[in-house]
Amino acid sequence: MSSADLLPAYVIADTHLGHVAIRRYCNRPNDCDQMIIDNWNRTVGWKDEVLFLGDFSFADEYESERILKKLSGRVSAIKGDHDKPAILDLMRSRRWRIVEPFQRSYRGQAVIFTHMPLPSPLPPNVINVHGHVHCHAYDASPSHINVSVEAIAYQPQRLIGLLDRVLKVGGVDEGQPTA
Repeated sequence: MSSADLLPAYVIADTHLGHVAIRRYCNRPNDCDQMIIDNWNRTVGWKDEVLFLGDFSFADEYESERILKKLSGRVSAIKGDHDKPAILDLMRSRRWRIVEPFQRSYRGQAVIFTHMPLPSPLPPNVINVHGHVHCHAYDASPSHINVSVEAIAYQPQRLIGLLDRVLKVGGVDEGQPTA
């Protein structure tokens, strides 16, 4: 078993579904909620592992549950700073696993998954996959991977592709979303 077998297939953060103000804050399209749901289900199969890095929904419980029922994949989630207890309970009821920030190894690198980015600069051989910062500039090192939806074309991304870009595996340019 390789270290890649222990990593989720897809990552995504900061959907903020039902949050009207985020559209202005990050210049999101008006139909961003439906676009995120459609992109998620086009990208993720029902058996695929997804790691959600926080801040799922600002919608009421009824609407949040309706959305959760639509999303494919086996999802683990790290709590974001806007994830309220009622929404976390709904996630659990839909079999989403709520997990603490954690670390895995990939190609000799420590990969740390968090909602908020770790302070920069990161130590050597550390990659931080995170959300929280949306579309805004922040003091990041090249080893920070922002998976807020605005940074990843509003769709879950293949984690291995993102990590390999940071590690420059295969000569792929860093920072471009994977398809």
